[in-house]
This record gives sequence, structure tokens and C-alpha cells, in this order.
Amino acid sequence: MSILENFEIRKGFDTPLGASMSNKGVNFTFFSKGERGHLKLKIKDKIFDIPLNKTGNIFHVAVDNLPNEILYAYEVDGTLLQDPWGKSFDSPTSFGEKPNKDTYLFTKVENQEDTFDWQGVKKPKIKDKDLVIYEMHVRSFSQDKSSRVKNRGSFLGIIEKIDYLKKLGITAVELMPIYEFDETSYGKINPLTKETLYNYWGYSPISFFSIMKRYGDENDLKTLIREFHRNGIEVFLDVVYNHSGNPIKDNNFYLLDENKKNLNYSGCGNTFNSNSEIGSKLILASLIYFVKDFQIDGFRFDLASILTRGENGEVLEKPPILEMIKKEKKLKDTKFIAEPWDASGLYQLGFFGKYGFYEWNDKFRDVARKFIRGDKNIENDFASHIAGKNPALNSINYVTCHDGFSLMDLMSFEKKHNLANGENNKDGSDNNLSSNSGVEGPSLDKEIQEIRHGKAKNFLVLLMISKGIPMLLMGDEYLHSRDGNNNAWCQDNSLNYFLWDKKPILKDFISSLIKFRKENFDSLSHLKLDEKISKEVAKTSDRLVILTAKDLMIIFNSNDSDIDLNLEGKYKIILATFKPNSDQQESKLTLKSYSSIILKKQD
Repeated sequence: MSILENFEIRKGFDTPLGASMSNKGVNFTFFSKGERGHLKLKIKDKIFDIPLNKTGNIFHVAVDNLPNEILYAYEVDGTLLQDPWGKSFDSPTSFGEKPNKDTYLFTKVENQEDTFDWQGVKKPKIKDKDLVIYEMHVRSFSQDKSSRVKNRGSFLGIIEKIDYLKKLGITAVELMPIYEFDETSYGKINPLTKETLYNYWGYSPISFFSIMKRYGDENDLKTLIREFHRNGIEVFLDVVYNHSGNPIKDNNFYLLDENKKNLNYSGCGNTFNSNSEIGSKLILASLIYFVKDFQIDGFRFDLASILTRGENGEVLEKPPILEMIKKEKKLKDTKFIAEPWDASGLYQLGFFGKYGFYEWNDKFRDVARKFIRGDKNIENDFASHIAGKNPALNSINYVTCHDGFSLMDLMSFEKKHNLANGENNKDGSDNNLSSNSGVEGPSLDKEIQEIRHGKAKNFLVLLMISKGIPMLLMGDEYLHSRDGNNNAWCQDNSLNYFLWDKKPILKDFISSLIKFRKENFDSLSHLKLDEKISKEVAKTSDRLVILTAKDLMIIFNSNDSDIDLNLEGKYKIILATFKPNSDQQESKLTLKSYSSIILKKQD
């Protein structure tokens, strides 16, 4: 008797979408406007074909008496297709292992009973004023041997380092993509080392539900989130709903032209149709799944402006997907962050705030980089961004992120050095607003090192005093360098790895700044340019900004020379990026070149 003869096949139901288990068996559903549909069951390398019934645009069938381990896909009008609602694949568990041609077409039928023990740990529900975000890559954080963790490069490996993050002072981690992706899809060779290059960062999801198996299984991820929550740290996921690594030629899911060719607003070859009826349902279901089953606190949307495009790529005034997210009760209290642009020039900083989103603020980043490196005539613009007078309604302030130079490289390179990526240095941005502080690349010159360290501290002071939510990049606390590579997306090596043996040069400084921010948040909220003092100083020097709020005075000097200031009254130095003569300042203050200082007025 064949396996097929043991099946009991029923018509099934047209809801819910995906494969859902019951006491009898599994109900399979698939959205498509195609004419003929078949369920393809793979059992022990044998494939069984079962015709699908159709109600409206939903193909469906129920199959009882199935064995425990099966894979399935759908065939519509002769084309084999992945279930977009599929939650798991029979994918490799070792990073760099090549999947076969069917790996990401056939989905696993998983036991949907959630038995994970959250041990009574609840979400921290961090208030905006207490948020300090740390952007990190799961594999990179513990993959280097110097991490000395048991489970390197994984969800569980991070758990062994939570105490480090807690002492640093961060209150939220933003995990770079953890949805399943095929890291072997790039496949080029590093021309410098001859090593294999990978789709390392993972901005090309295979599925909006399945997690990256090379990082761990579902329980591993839940354990990580539970332990972060236990330590008062929220978890955000960096999600890519703008394109995928496994697109199908169906305009209900992807934007296609009249010749059924992909429209490419993502810069990655295809664009997800996030505002079609089924596309928006898929995204919403994915968000709810990770909030409900994994207790995720928030999401950062990569190239979020694609969420505002209609089926022909037109920009919608009221995008359905954003309206749905805003109204969805199951997503109440979830934090959403938009990268408010796409790869085709659509720029919408300030747009997403009306939907309750925070926004990555690149204008803050750019003016910060210009001023700290010493550009002239931008003092007022610099001060206004500190005070929060900029287009972002809910600003995520950052100087560095996964894209572009690290903090160390921002002060060490004026040009990108991306030859290792295998694209003849043509990839990555040419507009870095960086400076090399006197020499391109690493330097043993103590004066150059001092300038670079001073600028780094200035950036960090700026982040922690500005109105908005600060975000730090993993590794900047020890001044991690990528050797001038500003697009290290394909590097599975020390360019991306957190190097735990490096001296944490700025860790204590960052911790002190976060503590200062927390203790003085109300005063910092009223920080503004001190016109009177600034005008007096401007007579003798530019590139200097003096800000005051209640009893605080914060000064930035981006000149290449020291500046003498006359102060009215007595001040205590709370924090400085240089070594002042004493903790108390009366009347005269000498501000070192490329430095900043925080003062508190004394009675």
C-alpha cells in the first residue's frame, strides 16, 4: 500500500492562509488568481500531487493522516511556488552551506502548539525618554573566537553577553535581519583574500515568517528575547518587506510592469507589492506573528518608503498597509521605525510620524558629520538639530549605522576602500562626509589618534544630549574599523565581527553619557543655542556652538585650535572630551580643539 493511499483528502477551507493543523490533519490554503492549482507534498524524497479546490482566489485542500515530517509547495498553472505564509524550511543549519534548488520552495509543516516557557517575564515597555538603541548583527556579535562564548554566532551566543550590554547602558537592541535568507546567494570571491563572499547582512529575506536557522531555532530566539526582557532591554527587528530573495511573478505580491518584469524600487531586483489586498495582509500577519509568538517589542522597516507605493509604483497619500498597522489592536504598544526613503529616490522624512512611526534621521547624521569634522557656517543648523527642530517628528538620531563608515573610519578615511567586495570599489556611497584627520587610514601618530578620539567623543556627546532617540552602532564603543570599507554587507570576517579582545576605549564614556542623559533629560529637552554668548564668541571664532538649558551649558569646538572663553559665574565640569585643568571653572575656560564639554552652573 502506498503512502498516498493512506491519505484522506477533503475539500478543506479557504481560511486561514497557510498550512494549519487540526486533530484530523492539515488544511492547506494558497492565494492565487491562477486557474489550476496542485498541492505538492514531499515525503521521504517522494513527491505526491494533490489537486486543489478553489473558492474565489483561494486554493485549498485538507489532508488527513499525514506522517510527522513532510514538506509542501504549490504548483499554479505549471509553476512551483513557495507558500508565503510558510514558517519553516528544511534549510541548512551551518552558515555558508549551500541549499539545494528546492530548499526555499518547499515549506515544513510544523507543530503549531506553542509550549515555550516565558517564566513570567514581561515586556519592559521602555519609555521614549529612556530609549537608547544598539544596532547589532546576530552572527557578528559573538562569532569571533575572542567572544569566548559557548554558542558562537547565534541567538544563544548573545545571551552570554547581555550583561555587557546592560552595563553599557543601552535599553533596546535592533537586530539586523533574522528572517531566513540565503547567505550563499552572492557567491563572488574576495579579490584580495580569495575567500568566499556572502549575502552576510541578510537584507534579502526568503520568507516573512521563518527565522534564520543558522542563528538558531524558534525556541532559541524566544530564549534570547526572554533574557533581554528579564534585563530590561527591548528587542527590535530590522525587517525587509520591500523585496525578497524568492520572488514570484505575481503582481498581487510583487510590482510588475506590463511585460511582467519586476519593477525595482528596492535596488535589489524586485519590489514587494505591500499595498495589494494580499500583500498588506501578509505583512500585517508577519508583524502580528512576531509580536504574539516571540514578544517582539518593535520593528525597523528597511526602505520604508516602498510601503507607500501602489501597484504601478505611484506614491499613495494614504497607503493601506500603514493605515492597517496604525489601527491593528494586536500591535498596540509596538514600536515602529521607518527608514524614510527607498532606492529610487523617494525621500519622505517627516511623513511616517502621522502613522506613529519613529524615523531614522539622516539629516541629523549629515549635519553632525559636517560640523564635527570642522565645516564652516553650519552652527545654527547644527544647534537646531540638537534641539529637535528638524523634519523628523519622532527622530532616531544616529551618526553611524550598518550602512557606511563605522565611527572610527568616519574619522580615518576620506574615501571608501571597498575592493574586498569584488565590485572594483564601485559599490557603497561616495558621500560620506568624513575626514581622515591628517592621514588616510590607520596611524600611530599620537596627535592624530588624539584628534580622532576627541571627534568620536564629540559625536557621542552630541547623540546623548540631542532631542530624539539615540542609536549606537555595535563596535563603536571600542572604535571598530572596517579598514575603510563603507559597504561591508558581504564580509563574513573581522570587518563585521565584534572583536572582544579590543580595548573598550569609549565604553565607560558612553555609560557616563547615558547616565547623564537619564539624570538630566528634562533640562536637555529645553536645550537651545545661547545667542548672547555665541554672538560674542563669533567675533573671534566660528565652528563653535554654545547651548544652554536651565543650569546646563554644553559647548562644541570644531576648530583645529584651542579657544578661550569667558564665563559668568562658577561652573562644575560634568563631562569633557579632553583633560581640563580642574573640575571647577570660574571666569575663564580654555576649550581644546575638536572637543566638547558639559558644564553645570553652581550656586
